[in-house]
Amino acid sequence: LAERQTMQLPPWTSHVLIRAADHNNPQAPLFLQQLRNLLQASPLADEKLGVLGPVPALAPKRGGRRRWQILLQHPSRVRL
Repeated sequence: LAERQTMQLPPWTSHVLIRAADHNNPQAPLFLQQLRNLLQASPLADEKLGVLGPVPALAPKRGGRRRWQILLQHPSRVRL
């Protein structure tokens, strides 16, 4: 558990994973990048908000669709 605390992983932080998928590969990562920019510019964002990505999902292609994701993390579940 000490290692999880050092790495800021649950239960010490809360995570939200947002996925986007599209047949047209450039559309999903562009959407997630725009979402990331909006979140970071939001008045609710603070220095504790972590936004990782967009990155390809662990199974990047499923059903003919390319899947991308961003991970939001914050110590406060309410802020997420």
